[in-house]
Amino acid sequence: MPTYEERLQELGMAGLEKRRTRGDIIAIFHKEDGGQLIFQSTSPETRNNGWKLIKERSNIELRRNFLTEKTIDQWNSLPSEVVMDQSEDIWLSLKPKEPLSSQCCGSGCKPCIYDIYQEDLKKWEEAKAKEDISLLSRKKQQSSNSDLTPEIFMAFIIRSVTQLTEDTYQYTFKLPGNSSLGLSLGQHIVLRGVVNGLEVQRAYTPITPVNAEGFFEVLIKCYKTGLMSQYIKSWKTGDTIFWRGPFGGFPYTANQYGELLMLASGTGIAPMLPIIQYITANEDDETFVTLIGCFRTFENIYMKALLQEQSRFWNIRTFYVLSQEQSLKNLPWSFQETAHLG
Repeated sequence: MPTYEERLQELGMAGLEKRRTRGDIIAIFHKEDGGQLIFQSTSPETRNNGWKLIKERSNIELRRNFLTEKTIDQWNSLPSEVVMDQSEDIWLSLKPKEPLSSQCCGSGCKPCIYDIYQEDLKKWEEAKAKEDISLLSRKKQQSSNSDLTPEIFMAFIIRSVTQLTEDTYQYTFKLPGNSSLGLSLGQHIVLRGVVNGLEVQRAYTPITPVNAEGFFEVLIKCYKTGLMSQYIKSWKTGDTIFWRGPFGGFPYTANQYGELLMLASGTGIAPMLPIIQYITANEDDETFVTLIGCFRTFENIYMKALLQEQSRFWNIRTFYVLSQEQSLKNLPWSFQETAHLG
């Protein structure tokens, strides 16, 4: 019976180790930005090929088995005609994929995911016309930095998770130092999640004041059959989540209006909170605000403490319409005068 090596030779196949190395190199080739793990060298040294990658030093034996470590030397030693392959198949593999409908949050963002796709497609067509793959090497769809931008998803770390009701949560995200998210009133940001290999995007409005430093918070209701909800339910403190934005907005200056009437249902109260806090934080702003919040029961009223705190200001009135509450008698006395059944 022939040996394993003899059978490989008869079939014209390489050994398992070489096939694994080949697979690793192919994986690197198809990484547009290395998932923020593999970075292109800026060194002028271009011997062998002009797409050399950075290999970080490591004193940990286990790390040397990582894809980002074990294959860099083989990649950097490849000749240019292999790395810069200009075949039609290679170009087709690098062509941007048209977004799925699930990837659009439907909130009218500018740029929308479809706008970004058209821009990437134009860059790809220009690179293909010039037969220069290196023009695509700086393309990024997400970043490990925390500077918010509408085009690229940025990484933010969850600082805490607070369950408000059986299906609604308040998530607090870290911001570096004393930096702020840089939003204007009424602006929202877009979350990206992947569920069973399907990318999903949804829009959420932070509930923190626009000038909050070092953190921002979002209010999210999870639905039993929601695709994004499946992803969000898995979140825990320390997880890294990707957002892009901001989008939209509510143009407002102090005393621009004599009175604002706000109608909100459930988590729809989120964009109202920064506006109210913005008004009460400015002692020169005499705008009168009436907020009517619609909830199923008293227990389903979100951010009770914050709403009560804001209602103590002379120009803020808050009313609650409870659709499934049986009686107002069991409510705390501070809510009985402002709550209504309906």
